[in-house]
Amino acid sequence: MKHTKKLASTLLMASLLATTPIWLQHPTMTVQAVDNQEQMKLSLAAEKTLQTLYTIQPELKNMDKKMNGPKNGVYELRFDKRIAPGKMELYAMVVLDATTGALHSYENEQEMQKQNNQTSEAVAKQKSVAFLQKLLGDDFKKYKATQTTKGEWDAVTYTRHEHGVPVFTDRYVVGVNGSSVMYVNTFEGAPLRAASSLFAKPGKVMSKEEVTGKVASLMELTYSAHKKETGKPALKYSLESTGYLDAVTGEEIESAFSLKSRYSDVIAVKPGGKKLTASNADEAMRVLTEEFQIQMDGITLEKDTHTPAEMKGEGETIYRSKGRDGRITVYTNNNEVTGFQVRGKVEMANAIQHGNKPANAQLSYEQAKEKAVQFLQPYLDSSVKELKIDQKEIRMPSAPFPDKKTAISKEAAAKQFLKDRPAVLGYMFPVQNEKVQAKPSLVYSIDTVSYFLLDAVTGKSFK
Repeated sequence: MKHTKKLASTLLMASLLATTPIWLQHPTMTVQAVDNQEQMKLSLAAEKTLQTLYTIQPELKNMDKKMNGPKNGVYELRFDKRIAPGKMELYAMVVLDATTGALHSYENEQEMQKQNNQTSEAVAKQKSVAFLQKLLGDDFKKYKATQTTKGEWDAVTYTRHEHGVPVFTDRYVVGVNGSSVMYVNTFEGAPLRAASSLFAKPGKVMSKEEVTGKVASLMELTYSAHKKETGKPALKYSLESTGYLDAVTGEEIESAFSLKSRYSDVIAVKPGGKKLTASNADEAMRVLTEEFQIQMDGITLEKDTHTPAEMKGEGETIYRSKGRDGRITVYTNNNEVTGFQVRGKVEMANAIQHGNKPANAQLSYEQAKEKAVQFLQPYLDSSVKELKIDQKEIRMPSAPFPDKKTAISKEAAAKQFLKDRPAVLGYMFPVQNEKVQAKPSLVYSIDTVSYFLLDAVTGKSFK
């Protein structure tokens, strides 16, 4: 195909417009300290759970207790032990739900320091069961245990089951050592303590063929940066999904920890076809200053000699800045400028700190996207009619690309995916407007945790 190289250059420039990942903002729990500890009281439900914890870990009752919250629906309790006159040391942290009283998390600092004290499967199960049985009472009967880590029983996961199928987002992960429980973490559905009556019995659900068709629609055909064996780009399929499909309609459902698709919807563009060239570092600087009005005072560019050849495309040259904090990078292919980055030191730190959503942002994401597309259009090759924004930071070396007509179909890719990672029927608690909903949904869980990258030509998984 004639236009594959030009399209690759375009995609590179598009990806460089947003050089930090835009991750899904998960619901968070924060707490707020209140000065007058004497006036603070736990809700009755939370107090009941605390008294239960005292029966499980009696030493907590004699510790110095500090309480923060409630904030965002939770209390945070800190327990310190006295190690010398006037000197205290953290013993444990507990987070409780203000409404249901349920445990969100428990960390025993003293026991976590002993975490190298490995234990057997029998001891791990015995200690974790003893803890959860007292904590959950009769509800513990709804949970089944599975091993969390391979080879070593340092944590046991307990997943709730209703009508014989798992509740994917109602779980307790119990970390243990040879002597006690080190920590308890929960998935977002567990603190809801939802009644079994809320779980509708599974009825008619999508057939295997329908599930395969839906998974096929979520397959994304792309060019990977390079194939390990050849150093050249390769066609690949990746699954871009929240991980849950409504078991009846096939609609994608979001959980608190779903990773949204990395690609935006298709954006129609009007290419301008303008070309920029740079055969050396000085010319690359000229492009930045004259074409893009970037201030280069006290900055020089030099040819990158450190990036391995197999990490670059054929004919690709990279120029990097020196002489100031931050980073300026220019990419060329056969002397044609294919992209650039300008990142200040403070900007890079802020992007990481705020998840690319700074508190004082002057533009919304949609406004920024519109400006980015307007900026890019004059430089698009005439063959480019559509773009997608890539929400992960990647580099695409410009090199001859395989013809996408050689790729297997999305349906074939989906069948291969589901052969290795079958969809599982169960329940989960969906998230809407960043809030976990109390009513469970019957879904098919699609594996988005294990790494999936399928060679789109051979149909085999990349290693």
